[in-house]
Amino acid sequence: MKFLKIKMFKNKKIGYLILGSLLYFLARPVSAITVATIGATGVLPEIKLVSVLSFAIKLFFTIAALVALYYLIMGAFEWLSSGGDDDKISGARKKITAAVIGLIMIVAVLAIAWTLEQIVFQQNICFGISCDIKIPVLWQNSQ
Repeated sequence: MKFLKIKMFKNKKIGYLILGSLLYFLARPVSAITVATIGATGVLPEIKLVSVLSFAIKLFFTIAALVALYYLIMGAFEWLSSGGDDDKISGARKKITAAVIGLIMIVAVLAIAWTLEQIVFQQNICFGISCDIKIPVLWQNSQ
């Protein structure tokens, strides 16, 4: 199998792992996508503003947590690759500290919001964490 020899990697195992991964993803069977009818009228389902806002709030907290975790991992890699240099270690320590404080703040805000929604307001007022945002109605149509 000389044609499978990968020369760009010094370690042959890494080359074979990458080649195997590529072959796995390229050779997977493809399933057909079925198109379902939307309904008898052909109208798209109604999307409510409160659902979109709740989704946006949950997405914001998810992205914030992922960024904080990425920042934490990058700080750890900087610490590992510092080679004993005090400046690099202090920079990595600051990154890790900031990431941990960020994660603690995210968890604290989510815990407070969930507690207010579920226990204090008993889902009468929602912020979009555990239930959809409830927007108060100022007037109601008579129709």
